[in-house]
Amino acid sequence: MTGIIFFSYSCSKPDIEQSLLEPVFKRCRLSKEFVNNQLWKEVTYKDTKTYEIDRVLYYQNNIVRDDWTETYSYSDGRIASKSDQYNTTHYEYNDHGDLSEIRYCSNASGACYTSRYEYQNNLPVKIVTTYDGGGGFTETLDYTNLDSRSYYYIYQDQAGSSVSSFQKFTEQYINPNGDAFPNGVDYYQNRIIEDYKNRQFIEYLIDPDDTKGRYPTRITELIYTLPEFQQTGQNVYTYEYVGCD
Repeated sequence: MTGIIFFSYSCSKPDIEQSLLEPVFKRCRLSKEFVNNQLWKEVTYKDTKTYEIDRVLYYQNNIVRDDWTETYSYSDGRIASKSDQYNTTHYEYNDHGDLSEIRYCSNASGACYTSRYEYQNNLPVKIVTTYDGGGGFTETLDYTNLDSRSYYYIYQDQAGSSVSSFQKFTEQYINPNGDAFPNGVDYYQNRIIEDYKNRQFIEYLIDPDDTKGRYPTRITELIYTLPEFQQTGQNVYTYEYVGCD
């Protein structure tokens, strides 16, 4: 995967109304993701009662890449770890059920790094990542407008800082991958990303008719340069779901 690093919200109801955590909603579980009409990802579940994820399969030219296949483990109803042939990721949660720590490790080298979360008013405001061998970086979320669910994302390491601007859908569309790939920030689907470091403007379009509850079944991604706003790419993502409540 490439792009800005963002490291599951729990299934509990948020403590405050302005939280970016999930609200009460009709729930669905991701089954398949297609990119430009090509099957990219398939999620299988252990049963139809808990809908705990068993595996996530990835396809390349319509063939499953076994080395990319991710297996999941759970604790108290939350994802505790996931692993593929190359990496293992461990998740820990605080007393509120919010993500508190993610630890990423290479299966081959054993090298690891850990990301720890800080919260204010039930919102993640800082993610501090440290490498076992020293060094790291800090990600800060500066919520400028809760009504439009927008925030500045500030990445800082020894080389300096970079800033990006994010805005979620005010309709509170759910990120189709939010459950399977928890990172504490991206539970709601992005509407606009202004990536000033890479000079990119990314817009996501969702037609209200292309939804299942608050889950999008089709998302169009438009990619532009900044500041020229010349379009450089377009992708269409389509989704299938199971277990909708």
